[in-house]
Amino acid sequence: YDQRNREVTDGLKLSERKRSLMESVTRDALYEAAVGLLREEGWKGFTMGKLAARAGVAKGTVYNYFDGKGDVLFFVMERNGMRTAEALKSLADRVEAGEADPVEALGEALQVATSGMYRNRHVIAAIARAFEDDPRLLARKRSCQDPKHPLVTIRDSMLRILEAGVRSGGLVEVDPRGAEAVIHCTMMGLGRLLAMEDRDSHGMGQEDISSLLTGIILHGLRRRGAEL
Repeated sequence: YDQRNREVTDGLKLSERKRSLMESVTRDALYEAAVGLLREEGWKGFTMGKLAARAGVAKGTVYNYFDGKGDVLFFVMERNGMRTAEALKSLADRVEAGEADPVEALGEALQVATSGMYRNRHVIAAIARAFEDDPRLLARKRSCQDPKHPLVTIRDSMLRILEAGVRSGGLVEVDPRGAEAVIHCTMMGLGRLLAMEDRDSHGMGQEDISSLLTGIILHGLRRRGAEL
């Protein structure tokens, strides 16, 4: 009897692992399909039917995960920000542990954030258009206060680095929250610029933009005499 129970329990656990794996694979496929559609057809050309076809799943399967286009949009935004969020959190943790110089970390954080903006610029364009077309999406974005959300993690990590830089004397005595807000607004403006214009045609690639932005911000915040 005990052996039979163990076999049943093991079977259920295996089924749960398979189901979890299948869900992960399906979400990955839906993400890749959504990104491709947003890049190629923009927000107006994006439909749930096209998403299902591109991901190779039934339309009903898509609705098992998302109620509509808005849910897909926020899913893509969250996944796009994960890589940057993880990198910046790691930087902030190292700074607070005394393992990294806050001024150097700030420069690296700006480069990582700019790289993420550039990498996702075509999807950002579709997202910006979606917010313009549907104010309800913008209101939903503003109401997002989940502390675990990648975009929240990015801002919190940048703030932690700035606070450490001010404490250490490597940065000028500035209100870290105010400085983070200015950096955030600058990054949002850059994201919109990259989304709406093809900067490559003006001779500006990712490295050019990243170096320029990082240099401007660090020039204003770094205490004179502090080396980068």
